[in-house]
Amino acid sequence: MARPADEVTSHVRPKLLGRMTQRAVVEALHAGGPLSRMDIARRTGISATTVSSAVALLAEAGFVEDDERAVVGPGRPRQLLRLAATSQLIGVSVEPEWCELVAGGLDGHPAPGRHARFPTPNTYARLLAEVERHARGWTDGYPGRTLGLGLTLPG
Repeated sequence: MARPADEVTSHVRPKLLGRMTQRAVVEALHAGGPLSRMDIARRTGISATTVSSAVALLAEAGFVEDDERAVVGPGRPRQLLRLAATSQLIGVSVEPEWCELVAGGLDGHPAPGRHARFPTPNTYARLLAEVERHARGWTDGYPGRTLGLGLTLPG
C-alpha cells in the first residue's frame, strides 16, 4: 500500500530546507563576507536561529570559520564568519599540452607554494598518478581539511 505523498515528502522537506539554508549562508558569505550571523539573517531573510543552526553544521563540515575580527558596537561584540581559509580545495586543469594544479581555501585565495604545472602525460594512468602525487603532497600533513578535487578537461 502506497503512503500519501505528504507523508513521503514530510521526511524529505527538512533535509532539503536545511541544505537550502546552508547554501544561502555560503552564498551570503561569498557575496559579502565576512559577516555576522545577524548580517546573514538580514541578507537572506532567514531567522537568526535557523542561520545559527546552519552555521554550526557548515563549521563542523569545514566550510565556514570564525574570522579573527569582531564587530564592536552597542551591546555584545558580534563574531564575524567567513568562508573557510583553513579548508582547501584542489583544482586540476588538463590541457592538451600541459596540466596545472592549484590548491586554495574556500575564501578564494590560492595557497602559497601549492601550484604545479607539468606536461600532460600520454596515458590516463600516468595522468592520474601525477595528479595524485601532487595532491597527496598537499594533503598529507595539511593542518586543515581537504574538501575535494575538481577536474576540468578540454572540450
